[in-house]
Amino acid sequence: MDLDQVEVDFTYHQNGTDVRVVGLGKDDPDSEFRVVGDTKYSLAKVYGTNADGSLLVTKHWLTADLTSTRWADRYVVQNGRGSTGIGTPLGLIKGIVKEGDVRVVESDEHSTTYQCSISPAAIQRAVGENVRGEGYDGSEPGEETRIVVDSEGLPTRIQSDVYLFEFSGWATTPRVIPPDAPTMDFMDWHMSQHTPRADD
Repeated sequence: MDLDQVEVDFTYHQNGTDVRVVGLGKDDPDSEFRVVGDTKYSLAKVYGTNADGSLLVTKHWLTADLTSTRWADRYVVQNGRGSTGIGTPLGLIKGIVKEGDVRVVESDEHSTTYQCSISPAAIQRAVGENVRGEGYDGSEPGEETRIVVDSEGLPTRIQSDVYLFEFSGWATTPRVIPPDAPTMDFMDWHMSQHTPRADD
């Protein structure tokens, strides 16, 4: 993806990870979505026409229930669950190909830099690309990656040959919460956008 910068806030808690991701939309730098608990919130633009004929653009928060077992919702649920790994360090660290190959390349009193291989699938998921299945199956070599960990054991930088992830503000940013705005069910909105009107 040709992206300049994506901002991600994340909250780790007992039941998983909540995220707020801004700027992932390649054609919409203001794009935003959040996953809080079992609900995904996506900011969508709805296009209409003003009384004078000019373009009317309104924004709506769409919700998707990530506990749904309906067949029609399966891709929405899969995508929503996968979204919690975008831009967060845990999914990348879990993607280390062989833990035995992790080695220290630099160290001082402030930080330690590790060199390792991370599966391409883990990196794809971290940048928001759809990956089928669990990812790494050994058929592709891992991407050489450096992980910088501060003196408290918190990752501050993860860099492969192509992507750079920087982490700051540990325990200082507000937790991720649902948007304080009206919402609409994603499937209801989707059907309304694809249902012919009486005057069509």
